[in-house]
Amino acid sequence: MKKRWIISLPVFVFIILSANAFAAQYENYEWGMSKEEAIKRIRDNGYVVLENNNYEKDNVENVLYKDKLFKDVLEINLFFTPTTKKLYNIMITCDREKVGKDLKPVLEKKYGEPKKIKGYENRYEWQKNGFSYLNLQYGDEKGENVKTFLLYISEKYYRQYLREDRKLKEQKVYEKF
Repeated sequence: MKKRWIISLPVFVFIILSANAFAAQYENYEWGMSKEEAIKRIRDNGYVVLENNNYEKDNVENVLYKDKLFKDVLEINLFFTPTTKKLYNIMITCDREKVGKDLKPVLEKKYGEPKKIKGYENRYEWQKNGFSYLNLQYGDEKGENVKTFLLYISEKYYRQYLREDRKLKEQKVYEKF
């Protein structure tokens, strides 16, 4: 029995680590890194932090800066869990549709064929085990006025975000009564 456990443990650890390592990643950010680490990395890479919002004050925990791709300006928005301030989501937007069109083959080469979202001309998602870890949309569809929208999501830290957000909201309700 003990021998079976010893053999099973490394397999279990490998599965857990590979599931987190598989997640799509933007640049050199790591899922679960602290907000302070991300801000330092932004500055070390020569960018200026344009927004640094706080959950208690702004109801969102995020950092915004600008970057360039294909000679176009991108807004990079890093989102963090409200209590532990761990990176769980990266949203990239651009006011040019062409950026999304140019990105799609790059993302396909790196992450494989995406699933096309029903009812949309240019909206795609990459999934693993039913969880959408990468979303791309380009064009002005259904009046949404989004030219290019790219969203990276960590399943593990997104679930942590949901737990922390729910707990804080429950706490606010409790404090009112």
